Amino acid sequence: MEGEVEPPAEVQYAKKNGIARKTRMLAILGVPVTVMVLFVVSIVYWLVMMKKRGKRQRTDSYESGACSLPNLEDSTSRRNLDGTRRDSNLPVFDLKNITAASDNFSVANVLGKGGFGSVYKGLLQNGMEIAVKRLSKNSR
Repeated sequence: MEGEVEPPAEVQYAKKNGIARKTRMLAILGVPVTVMVLFVVSIVYWLVMMKKRGKRQRTDSYESGACSLPNLEDSTSRRNLDGTRRDSNLPVFDLKNITAASDNFSVANVLGKGGFGSVYKGLLQNGMEIAVKRLSKNSR
């Protein structure tokens, strides 16, 4: 158009150069930011999957009976001295089973000694390895 005056060439060059500079800055900053975001998302995904996997393995081993213990639900050893039931999920074993598992508290099965007595290793009938603390006569 004849009535319009074009800006000088230096102004046109500066405008183009400014746009190119902004585009270049976006590319320089955008790529590392995108890579970091993908990295963080990958780490979070991996952690979530590992947590689910661990929970599933514990559930599978429990349901398969890999960690089954003798059923002592009705045992008198699950009661307090006054006859009331104990509210505990811990297994309780009688002396006969513990003595058999530790080979009558054999010296060969001693794992260590402390102020309250010796600790013996043992093997239950279901194959589970145990450690048994036998209190000494001098313990309080």
